[in-house]
Amino acid sequence: MSGKRVRLGPNAGERALTWLRGCLSRRQGRYVVDTEPPGGWLGSGGHERHKRGWSAEEYAAQRLEGMGYRVLGRNVRVGRGEIDIIAQQGSTLVFVEVKAGMDDPDYAPRDRVGPEKSQQLIALGEIYIKQHRLGDVHYRFDVAEVILGEDRLPKSLDVRQSAL
Repeated sequence: MSGKRVRLGPNAGERALTWLRGCLSRRQGRYVVDTEPPGGWLGSGGHERHKRGWSAEEYAAQRLEGMGYRVLGRNVRVGRGEIDIIAQQGSTLVFVEVKAGMDDPDYAPRDRVGPEKSQQLIALGEIYIKQHRLGDVHYRFDVAEVILGEDRLPKSLDVRQSAL
């Protein structure tokens, strides 16, 4: 060894511990969302609804990776809209809309993707494909429904493939 010392930042140990906890949780089948988005929460102090939405998207991305999807991007700005998750499953490009809500058989979160939202998502997907010159790539649109528990934390995920 050269005798050089490497100084780690003041939060290096905390970041390493958080990373290790996340790895262990995922290995045990639990998906823990204990981070916040890059740049922090929008709004002053963060809005609870915004935090729940981001938490649901984080949960969905982690679970999708566990299901064999390769997440390519999250909250991707396209034109005047945003695609929650862009992923790849095999040779298929997948645009994923994440919807979260309580377990209610009369009004499931996936029911909030109506005809207008569907048209918007399809248009955004087509713009993304043109912008990235993907040509004849095979693609589909999935809806990831995150069910929240009584504590408002994600507890389950249901993915509807080719939902649009």
